Amino acid sequence: MRRLTFDDRAAWEEYHRAYLDGLAAAQARLRIRALSAPQLVLDDSVGSLAAVGDWLIDSLVRPGLLLEPFTIPAWWSPRAAPQDEPIGDREYVAPLTRAQIQLIDEVQAYFAEVLETHPAATWVIFRGRPKEDRRGLTMLQLGSRKWPVSVVGCVFVPAVRYLDSGIIPARGWLADRAYKELARRD
Repeated sequence: MRRLTFDDRAAWEEYHRAYLDGLAAAQARLRIRALSAPQLVLDDSVGSLAAVGDWLIDSLVRPGLLLEPFTIPAWWSPRAAPQDEPIGDREYVAPLTRAQIQLIDEVQAYFAEVLETHPAATWVIFRGRPKEDRRGLTMLQLGSRKWPVSVVGCVFVPAVRYLDSGIIPARGWLADRAYKELARRD
């Protein structure tokens, strides 16, 4: 996949398609993991996200096995090499392993699946203002709200904050975030 740039609308479309195409595989991998994690009840309810988010935080420090085949998700920066991969022609090594990236990808895909139950949920390419850092990203529009939801950001940011700084999100954090996003009216 090409590097996403602010003005390259063709790259936006390519990223959008790749992101949406990857959701089903990530959701399926999480369902496989749920077979050995009885606390995960993946019933597409907002309440189920409480256990999923808590499980993610607990699993990030002991991610276990990487489910093969591993492919870098569309939302991952092509400039960054995972910590456990050679840097190759990429610009820097990220502080996440492939297994941690895969876990985050699976949970953000399930978070998306739950939010998609909103009757007016629609995937959009965020247009924003020129030089906006989210410009061109695939986001979930919930009804007529002004700002769409950055599904990846809702999961990725707390996970990285935990790994980098040790800041543990409150129990049930992912369900709380979903309730907040579903109730929000911009």
